[in-house]
Amino acid sequence: MKQAVTLIVSFLSLPGSEVDSTATTLAQTLDENVVISTPAVTKETKQDPNILYKLLSAEMALNRDQPEVALQNYIAVARETQDAAIAQRATQIALGLGTLEQAEEPALLWAQLDQKDLEAQITAGAVLIRLKKAEQAVTFLERV
Repeated sequence: MKQAVTLIVSFLSLPGSEVDSTATTLAQTLDENVVISTPAVTKETKQDPNILYKLLSAEMALNRDQPEVALQNYIAVARETQDAAIAQRATQIALGLGTLEQAEEPALLWAQLDQKDLEAQITAGAVLIRLKKAEQAVTFLERV
């Protein structure tokens, strides 16, 4: 139920929506009570309705077997927020699709934002090596 309310609030909060201010007020009122279970949602992203909308859209796309749509949303949000958890999720989706070219940007962002995360460093290095960019991979592999 709480997730359904969150989803409805998110859709009502779309820019230009007639109920934008009402939805924002409702979201603020429910903020303490509503639990969002979408992966990679942090306190910062939860406060921006546009970002939350993109993340929820991405997760819904995954549930509907549309990982390409989800990937584009996650990459866009990772660029905008500079959030390591979102970049990680984008990387995982891209690797799941087997698209190394699309995995490169979020993997590098993830590794740069969370330099102490061993998985991030290994993933970025491996993606670069697979893309035949071994010289660029050295930086990440040295951190390992």
